[in-house]
Amino acid sequence: MAELPNLGKHCSIEFCKQLGMQAFGLPLYSIKLKMFINVLRHRHQQDHSCTELKNTPVRNAQTAHHVAEILASRQQTSTKKTLKSAKSRKMAAQLALMKLKGKAEGDKGIPEQERVFFSVALPRALKQTSRALFFSKVWSIGRTIDFIADRTGVPNPNNTGAAQKLRLFSGDTGELMPVEKSLSELLEAERDLYNGSFVIMESVSQEVTCLPDVEIYKS
Repeated sequence: MAELPNLGKHCSIEFCKQLGMQAFGLPLYSIKLKMFINVLRHRHQQDHSCTELKNTPVRNAQTAHHVAEILASRQQTSTKKTLKSAKSRKMAAQLALMKLKGKAEGDKGIPEQERVFFSVALPRALKQTSRALFFSKVWSIGRTIDFIADRTGVPNPNNTGAAQKLRLFSGDTGELMPVEKSLSELLEAERDLYNGSFVIMESVSQEVTCLPDVEIYKS
């Protein structure tokens, strides 16, 4: 530090006799990069008991606590939004149900108490409008897909070795409905499916578990 002999103070520790600067309120032991690297290992006051530095309270615990509070707050907000969204979807399905009951097609042999009604969007490649259909709540998703395909004339490759299969997705979240699950199981969960819901049947490859954009099926 011969270039600036009178600037700053020396650190009191034996191996830390570098000339320092108080720049912007922070300790900087050298203005030369080489010298800075040499003292980098003991740059903190608590690392070398430097008497030339002001005592600064450690705020790590307070910072961690503050971050935890923020994360907890965000989690609560996210949960509230999810619950609100689920309520909105259920209410929308209830309103749609009243309209569907007046025009839905289905197997007349299904008892009234077993019937569930959906507005079904067909594969986009076919360019057909959605259909109002009713099903038995005891049916599996796999059987429901077969019924939709048969009723609407959509080619069904599900029982073949084709790479793409017909699958049923939530019209709200785009989530895949497992073919082995029954309609009653999904309805009781009240998560992605309600009596009166909008659902999407699409031809997809085996790895697809969620449709990226459900809005394109509603136009």
